[in-house]
Amino acid sequence: RAYQGRLQEEINQDRENHGKKPFPPDKFDKEETKEIKESTTDRNGFVLGTIVTPGNTHDSQILEPLVEQVIKKVGKPEAVAADAAYKTPAITSYLFNKEIIPALPYTRPRTKEG
Repeated sequence: RAYQGRLQEEINQDRENHGKKPFPPDKFDKEETKEIKESTTDRNGFVLGTIVTPGNTHDSQILEPLVEQVIKKVGKPEAVAADAAYKTPAITSYLFNKEIIPALPYTRPRTKEG
């Protein structure tokens, strides 16, 4: 969501520069009941950062705050290894901009043959 927020700001700024109205912010909120505890560990399994989120929060929305927490506490990591839920353009862009190597799984092409 952090990337989405920055992108929304850039789009609205460009629209204003061209004499158009900015897009309104999204206002969809829903009550949450479940919680998920996300954590970041080093190669030895020591916890470096942790965040508790509502149960319906997608994993990919947690990576940026966790990485920022790790950078603040112990310094910038060389690489971040994550599962397929974190393999999004926003996350890879964020990691490359921070000069952190993303270690994400291979996913085969999903296009039809022919």
